Amino acid sequence: MLLSGGESQLRREDVVPYRWGDATGEGSLYLTTFRLVLESPQGGRLRAAHTETVFDLPLRSVGNVSVGVVRGRARYIVLEFPPGKLRLDVVDPARWYEAIAAAKAELASAHAPVPRATHTVEREVVKIRCRHCGTLSDERMSRCASCGASL
Repeated sequence: MLLSGGESQLRREDVVPYRWGDATGEGSLYLTTFRLVLESPQGGRLRAAHTETVFDLPLRSVGNVSVGVVRGRARYIVLEFPPGKLRLDVVDPARWYEAIAAAKAELASAHAPVPRATHTVEREVVKIRCRHCGTLSDERMSRCASCGASL
């Protein structure tokens, strides 16, 4: 998981069973100062070549957070987002609830910076000289822009 400028990781937990709509699985759950991210390993947990981001949702879109209790003990948390509900079976749901509430409160304060992500795409342009007229053309072109000869 990549963090943007001014963002820091607040909490992390691995091997979290989740239910997101009809999808279920296990993954790593991250809580940052701006968002909640769930990544699922591809190719098995021990030999994961890469991870797939199941969801990457801003904390501002979290509507409600609740702790699920089974037989008198907190077992999971449920997060409500505009797209639906997310159930996460975490080790300590009460601490996750407190961490999410604190992060949302900090985000709502007037002093919280606005997260900005900048993506830069760099491309290398190679020019080749035409054998007939000597004009420089992009290597992707099949014909010279000046004389029309085959490059």
